[in-house]
Amino acid sequence: MKPVQIGEVGFTTEDLKDKLGEFAELFDKRPISDNHGGMDAPQMFGAWFLIQHLKPECVVESGVWYGQGTWFFEQAAPKAHLVCIEPNQPRVQYVSSKAQYLPHDFELYDWSNIPHSETVCFFDDHQNALERIILASKFGFKHLMFEDNYPRSQGDCTSLKTILENGGKEADVVREMLEIYYEFPPVVKGENTRWGDSWTDDEYPTKTPLLTERTAEMECFFKGFEQYTWICYAKLKEGLIE
Repeated sequence: MKPVQIGEVGFTTEDLKDKLGEFAELFDKRPISDNHGGMDAPQMFGAWFLIQHLKPECVVESGVWYGQGTWFFEQAAPKAHLVCIEPNQPRVQYVSSKAQYLPHDFELYDWSNIPHSETVCFFDDHQNALERIILASKFGFKHLMFEDNYPRSQGDCTSLKTILENGGKEADVVREMLEIYYEFPPVVKGENTRWGDSWTDDEYPTKTPLLTERTAEMECFFKGFEQYTWICYAKLKEGLIE
């Protein structure tokens, strides 16, 4: 069984592979050495790559944790304005001078002054993804990314992956709303998933991993790879509810 994909992104698997070395060098300079509970290199790579690729004017990060992701977004788009949503702000270790920090949920703010078509909304907040894309469309956003894109029967929130693989009315709604749905391939794929069961394509449709050989230069990707959650990019169609 193959992962669902809608539309085409403007980069290839080879483009992803070509950026692994650059990211690995950057990872050595990260401000937080132990990001337990947050993203390690295998998860952070896709997010960093997309921000670098799209070059947005603004990044809205919903779910900051310690702030590691914020730092990587700064590196990927140095000129971008950052809006960081984190209800537990005392937990944040890396605080960016370029960022505006907000304590409440994404839905509670007025986003009218944000350049919607030039903004990427990055959701790592364990909320219902269908509700998020409907809300984002009402605010006028187009570019979305979901870190917690859990497969069927797993995870603590409803994901786009689960909806699209299950089919039915919710999948029809998602397909009507999205121009692009793209799951980033894992950098490294193990025998077992983060839940300890066998990582088969029948149960967990997954793209071919970017790396199959372990080298010293790519060592950072071999820690935490089992925590992969099918991180995805979703682009909303034009002409939806504003």
